[in-house]
Amino acid sequence: MTITKCPFCAEEIKDEATKCKHCKSNLDINAKSDIASKEVKTNIASPKKHSKAKSIVIGCLIIFAIIIILNAIISTLSSFSNSSASGEFYDKLISCAFEGVKEVLKAPATAKFRDYDKGIPSSLFPKEVKDGEYVVSNYVDAENSFGAMIRSNFTCTVYMENSDSKCFSICEILD
Repeated sequence: MTITKCPFCAEEIKDEATKCKHCKSNLDINAKSDIASKEVKTNIASPKKHSKAKSIVIGCLIIFAIIIILNAIISTLSSFSNSSASGEFYDKLISCAFEGVKEVLKAPATAKFRDYDKGIPSSLFPKEVKDGEYVVSNYVDAENSFGAMIRSNFTCTVYMENSDSKCFSICEILD
């Protein structure tokens, strides 16, 4: 006497049984062979292998996307560091723009500019438009004529040949 599993409920039953004592299913010989052949076919094409392959492909795509994003960030940062607006020249450009903005404000002594050293988007770095002409965009917090502290965006065009030359800026408050 051998013990086998019921094809319907997977409980252990005697091989000679014609009816499962657990699920009460009929176990005639033809039904057993049909069910056993279906089990073999489903075991051959295992869905777990497909889901594992999908997971590997999705993982590779995610890693590839991360590499592309990091490459874009690095190329943006390196393009800025390779520009002529770096170091002392860069600092002088920004100082010149800030002085130009203060000339337009109602209360220039209250002006507080965004700190470039604390990390800002590369879109706000000075950009060279022509030889000796740069555009600086940023914001400033300053009091208006009523004494209320407000934030205003500005754009300055700064004219400067090199770090030794004097600068000239034309600034516009956008808000």
